[in-house]
Amino acid sequence: MLLNDVKSKWEQIRHEMQAKWQRLDNANLDQVFNQEDVLIDMLEKEYGLSRALAKEEVRIFENSWRNRMF
Repeated sequence: MLLNDVKSKWEQIRHEMQAKWQRLDNANLDQVFNQEDVLIDMLEKEYGLSRALAKEEVRIFENSWRNRMF
């Protein structure tokens, strides 16, 4: 995603991330902005996902946003 697009939609994206991954709180999500690896690490830790599965979850989430933005 283009950084400007992400910045302009961050609150909406953040809200949807929190709805999808309810174990991540506001402090967690503050660390995630434009840092995919941080989100992947959090999903591994909080949900016990393998790195590959966490990456797939993030990829699916990102693709859903791309499809709606463009």
